Amino acid sequence: MSTAAIIAEYNPFHTGHMFQIQKLKELTGCDSIIIIMSGNYVQRGTPAIFDKYTRTKMALNCGADVVIELPVFYSNASSEYFGYGAVDLIQHLGCVDYLCFGCETDNAPLLNEISRILAEEPEDFQKCFKEAVSDGLPYAKCKEKAILSCIDDRFKEEASGVLSKPNCILGIEYLKALKMLHSSIQPVIIKRNSDYHSNELGNVFASSSAIRNNIINDFSKAENYIPSQIIPLYGGSYPLTEDDFSDYLLHNLIFKDSLDSYMGISAFLGNRISNLTSSFTNFTDFADLLSGKHITTSGVRRGLMHIILDIKKEDIINFSDCGTNLYIRLLGFNKEKAHVLKEINVNSSIPFISKMADSRKLLSDNAYKMLMHNVKCDDLYRLTLCKKYNLKNVKTEFNYGIITV
Repeated sequence: MSTAAIIAEYNPFHTGHMFQIQKLKELTGCDSIIIIMSGNYVQRGTPAIFDKYTRTKMALNCGADVVIELPVFYSNASSEYFGYGAVDLIQHLGCVDYLCFGCETDNAPLLNEISRILAEEPEDFQKCFKEAVSDGLPYAKCKEKAILSCIDDRFKEEASGVLSKPNCILGIEYLKALKMLHSSIQPVIIKRNSDYHSNELGNVFASSSAIRNNIINDFSKAENYIPSQIIPLYGGSYPLTEDDFSDYLLHNLIFKDSLDSYMGISAFLGNRISNLTSSFTNFTDFADLLSGKHITTSGVRRGLMHIILDIKKEDIINFSDCGTNLYIRLLGFNKEKAHVLKEINVNSSIPFISKMADSRKLLSDNAYKMLMHNVKCDDLYRLTLCKKYNLKNVKTEFNYGIITV
């Protein structure tokens, strides 16, 4: 029997995600699929539109067997930290044979070549990167230029296009992480059929962006892109957006010093934030105002969310020095595949948490610090949900049980 993993956000879950799960089973013949899923905050620098327990239910009802939470320190980070954090967590499970991801291209040799360059950083790469930085180019452009300077000629033409595609960028980071971890896990690439950024609903599949847009404005238009078995979960859920966190952000911008101590906030961006705070209206408009040639809107959103969630550069360095991921947090599982949990318990190289009440005795001080910071971020999400929808008695992290189907 074999086990495959998918790194996902399911923000929210749709038919394209179910297709990926089905296709993975078809390609590998795997017995079980483990999902490493972002919790309540996602890589684009926003809160997830639905809470992590709702999204766990969606995944389990559509073919996933186990859902593990990716800690907020990596789920809300740049592609490099997101990719490495997720792959490192999969490696710690000790029972995964395949890692599947969707990409705008399925040219495995090209993606492997780019990931090799990034993992090894040869001399030509380093030289070109430093020159590009000196020329004042944005970080992404510096990296792209450096890769193209030393990539094999047969890949050059296609590489330029690939390096601007969001899912290719993440896929390359997954491959890079596998190399850096000397992992034996085999990558499985499935070509995507929708535009990651598109806000339009397609003929067969739609992007998460398009579905999120229609959840807020007119859910009836998105129903054809949602697996029928989870439409009731959509109807019974309460969506949040980044603008629901605007008040928290403004408070922190006014009262917090040393903004560049936060993850994703450079001295340049910190100064720009300070100079423009008087123009603040809401999270979305402020992120758009701050973004420009030297930093993308997604990069700005991540930095702003780190200010809200109190995620500092020293936290990431500290946790990385201790082993990146310090625990495995179970969110849910398919009862018919409970044997996978036993495999994780036997093979995992870090503590496996299925009951939050056991976390203090299972974890080191540093691991418990990481978990409790995640809990505080989840408390903020929960309280924002309660405030927006006037909800009462919403369960906390310590009394919300494992989701089972």
